[in-house]
Amino acid sequence: MKMDGMPKIEEGSVLPPILLTPQQDELCNRLDLLNQTTIQGQELSEMFRGAIYATREENRSNPDWMAQSAHSLREIIFQFNSKWMDAFKLYGSATTEEEKVKKFGRIYGKITDVAHHKYSLNIEEYEKLIGKFQEVLLWALARQIDVHKQIDNFLSDNKPEKSG
Repeated sequence: MKMDGMPKIEEGSVLPPILLTPQQDELCNRLDLLNQTTIQGQELSEMFRGAIYATREENRSNPDWMAQSAHSLREIIFQFNSKWMDAFKLYGSATTEEEKVKKFGRIYGKITDVAHHKYSLNIEEYEKLIGKFQEVLLWALARQIDVHKQIDNFLSDNKPEKSG
């Protein structure tokens, strides 16, 4: 197939892996733990990395980059279908069901609309949506044991010094 007018891509030229923020790394770790306790076989952290990879500046010449990224984010939540609460309980999530349903519903709806080209955002708005997605998912994936560790860390950092 002849591709006149198309830029030539050098053989072996591949974009390097995306560098995740510490928050994104933490989310990937929690998604991997969620995979181990619930829907084994689905690589949720890889879907998340793919969504972030699609947002990199070098990919923005692709007019569909945002929808592709949103589709990967949507797929993470979609894996649970109507079984979100069961998966979170099995995982040991510390948040309440009602809170999760509301927050997930709003984020899921916006991401789905972007993925299906029903809603367009500018780059800044989409980056904020990804940030909200990360925040809500990290919040939902906070386990009881994590809360206890935070309390232990706080108490050990704030112990009064022994006199003597």
